[in-house]
Amino acid sequence: ASLMPGYTLGLGGAAAFLVVVLSVTGGILMLHYRPDAASAFSDMTAIDRHGAAGPFRALHRWAGHLLVAVAVLHLLRVFLSGAFRDRRFNWVVGTLLLATVVWLDFSGCVLPWDRDAVVPALVADRTLRAIPAAGVAIGDLVTGPGRVGDQTLPRFYAVHCFALPLVLFVLCGIHFYRIRADGFSRPPP
Repeated sequence: ASLMPGYTLGLGGAAAFLVVVLSVTGGILMLHYRPDAASAFSDMTAIDRHGAAGPFRALHRWAGHLLVAVAVLHLLRVFLSGAFRDRRFNWVVGTLLLATVVWLDFSGCVLPWDRDAVVPALVADRTLRAIPAAGVAIGDLVTGPGRVGDQTLPRFYAVHCFALPLVLFVLCGIHFYRIRADGFSRPPP
């Protein structure tokens, strides 16, 4: 069996390419950014205005947003074509990949630590703390003890740069293996 780009619309390949772009540009940006509340905004401003990494930040940001759109379109294509029926395990892996991509995009929006970034952090904090039973513990883990403050940014940075990419790469490996094992993409019988 072979890959059928006319059937798949190339969306899975586009998503994989964007993950590579995001990994490279993210690695470059890590060299120019300090994840603490006192210097994050000034680091972002310096990257944007004066640094050689400015174009990499723009590419990283747009590729992140584009990855969300491409992943949603890919999932819709798989669903609407019925291709998930014979590949249910890979469908679950794909939906977990989409959730991971959305969380990566969201956590990246917090890293500039400007007023547009603090609002999503507050929303995440309040949403997590509203979870019955474990919400306060989860909120303390993600945004720091109490509420959004000095510990929030380093935690989002660790999640964005290490925890979620690890989850993403493991899920991608499983997803690619299952695609290969299932005989690539072909229209369902």
